[in-house]
Amino acid sequence: MRVMIWLVMLAMPSLAQAWDGELLWNNPANGQGPVGAPSSLMPGGGGIYGTGGARDYNITCASCHVNDKKQQGQIDAKLTFTPSLSSLGAAQAYKPGQLYVVTVALLNEKLGKQNCDQYVTGNINNFAASFEDSAGKSVGVLASDSGQSAAACSKVMPANVTTGTTMLYGDCHAITSMGGDKRNVNTTTWTFKWTAPAAGAGQVTIYWGVVDGDCVMDSLGDDVKVGTTKLVEGVALRSVPRVRWARTTSRHGGSHGSENRVGATRRAPTP
Repeated sequence: MRVMIWLVMLAMPSLAQAWDGELLWNNPANGQGPVGAPSSLMPGGGGIYGTGGARDYNITCASCHVNDKKQQGQIDAKLTFTPSLSSLGAAQAYKPGQLYVVTVALLNEKLGKQNCDQYVTGNINNFAASFEDSAGKSVGVLASDSGQSAAACSKVMPANVTTGTTMLYGDCHAITSMGGDKRNVNTTTWTFKWTAPAAGAGQVTIYWGVVDGDCVMDSLGDDVKVGTTKLVEGVALRSVPRVRWARTTSRHGGSHGSENRVGATRRAPTP
């Protein structure tokens, strides 16, 4: 049903509004809010973030930002992890349980940098990403740099958020950019946190998309880049016995030539 609603949105340009506000990610696609909400809302994504993952029905940013194929894909994105991901052969590997700070940079921006209409919010670029395992389930724990975490996911958009570049709410399966006010115009980098899953989760795929907005608040004329980044499970650390030698002394005061091993612990890679 969500896929059908999304297709209807594509067929109706008046509804294909750019995501210039965080609320639009989860606004119902038909503009009808829940009981107690305003009777008419600006139609939104209905909880589909367009990352391309299974949780988003494989819908990407390019599914809605459609116009000139030659225009799309001229931009790019770079994901930087702190601490750095490790290498396992030719693959990038995450360390199970590790907390990473992830920075996403929009590269080669060219649209909306000048001649923006005075009546629009400004040059708004956007970003979204999700982390999924091989079964298409969300994996790890996402957290925004504006105070939300998937570990305590809020169903409604947090109010009075004044700092940060990313936001997390709804079902928290994807991290998204903040936008919609003067504070977030001209943004080309976004930051969030991801805590890797425990050992045994296997390969993780990051589904991501970035949009270079053109100052016109619709989904046409923008540049889009979507992609995936695959991370294999790295080597976990565990505690194993460490041997320490100590010389013993006899009851007669003499020192024996033998030594006793005293147990301790050290960190060693899991085989």
